[in-house]
Amino acid sequence: MKYLIIIILLFINISCKGQLYFGRLVQNEVIPSQKKVICFGNSLTFGANYLVNSPYSYPAQLSSSYARVMNYGVNGQTTIGLLGNYYSDIAPQYRSDTLSIIVIWEIGNSIWVGWDIDSTKNQIERLCSNAQATGYKVILVTAPHRGFSGSTPGGDNQTQYNDKLDLVNDWVRTNYTGFADKIVNADLDSDINDFNNTTYRDADKIHYIAAGYTLIKDLIKQKIDEL
Repeated sequence: MKYLIIIILLFINISCKGQLYFGRLVQNEVIPSQKKVICFGNSLTFGANYLVNSPYSYPAQLSSSYARVMNYGVNGQTTIGLLGNYYSDIAPQYRSDTLSIIVIWEIGNSIWVGWDIDSTKNQIERLCSNAQATGYKVILVTAPHRGFSGSTPGGDNQTQYNDKLDLVNDWVRTNYTGFADKIVNADLDSDINDFNNTTYRDADKIHYIAAGYTLIKDLIKQKIDEL
């Protein structure tokens, strides 16, 4: 009975002074800040053609460098779709006690489904501005070219579609400092942008194989490390 009372008093004392996490008392302790990386985008972020939780997507590859990387890529998602999901899915992930970073990669699907250039620009700017207002450091990735036959749902052939991507990418390069912290110029990397380069690009000429996602991961990691 004597020892039981001592144990109970010890437990009360610990409970009043701090929190017990897996047997470790954390009290008035400064936990070192770690970068938290949210990857937000379409199938290029998800890692299309691979299974959920595949080790080949660029977010999965980033996780070997950072303790907290979250993949919020959705196949087929447009920028307006990302805007619709931002406050329910992404804003609550922000942590003020660490460096919270969001990597936004979506331009291609908006043009693909038929959004005009000005609307696509506006959607990208709004999404990035929302993330900055939350407190995130924003890294914006430009859109690489796509190869395809026929026409997009928006009515563009391959040349017209990629020309529109170029216009939006150039606008992003000129104006991103007004709504983002860093830019990754994926479209200026010849290996990433060349949809016929089967060393990196999938046979569908839109997505990537593991080696291509590694190139993308390296570019994004460089910008993360600059923050």
